[in-house]
Amino acid sequence: MNLKLILNEMKKELGISEDVKVVVKPMKTKAASVTLGKNEIRINRNLLDLDEDCIRYLILHELTNIKLKTKYHTGEFYETIYGVMREEGVREVENKILTELLKINNVKVFID
Repeated sequence: MNLKLILNEMKKELGISEDVKVVVKPMKTKAASVTLGKNEIRINRNLLDLDEDCIRYLILHELTNIKLKTKYHTGEFYETIYGVMREEGVREVENKILTELLKINNVKVFID
């Protein structure tokens, strides 16, 4: 999977022309994060085995923070996300990502 290619596609989709750096590193509880001042996205190395839709979403999510210059998930944030990826698809990949994070951290969830 080519992260740079996905990054460039998502930047184009969102109309972002500024440079953005993607760093892959191990993280315990986060799927991804962003430093707005540096335009740096960090992706959890432990999630790279997930399907490409999940990785696209992680990059899209953090790029949306960069585009809107905020880490807050406002209505505008979700409108932007849903303009690129359908809402049902977002929920699907978020569930996959959360499930994988729980597995990585050896957390078992029981629903009665």
